Amino acid sequence: MIYLLISLYLFFTVSGLVLLKIGGQTFSFLIEDGKIHIIMSWKFMLGFASYVCSFIIWTFMLQKFNLTYMYPILVGLAYVLVLFAGFFILQEKLTIFNVIGSLIILIGIVLMNIKK
Repeated sequence: MIYLLISLYLFFTVSGLVLLKIGGQTFSFLIEDGKIHIIMSWKFMLGFASYVCSFIIWTFMLQKFNLTYMYPILVGLAYVLVLFAGFFILQEKLTIFNVIGSLIILIGIVLMNIKK
């Protein structure tokens, strides 16, 4: 069960952030004549919905599992996945320091999961 929740959380978090980044290119918010105008693309809305789903899953996991265990693992994995999603999907720059940092994060996650 925990692996399914982690997978869903990471999927919705990473896809939400990528879609928000892509859809945010056309996002605009303005107030004109006392009226609020919000213009957003379907990618932005889907990214927002995806991020809301990840928040709901996160809230559920907080009820079931230790925060001190789940938070570093999920944030670390999300960081690594977002880094590579940015590189492969958004064509963002990836440096050797990003890769080394990601490896250090993954080593830390492995160390946290070693049972005494």
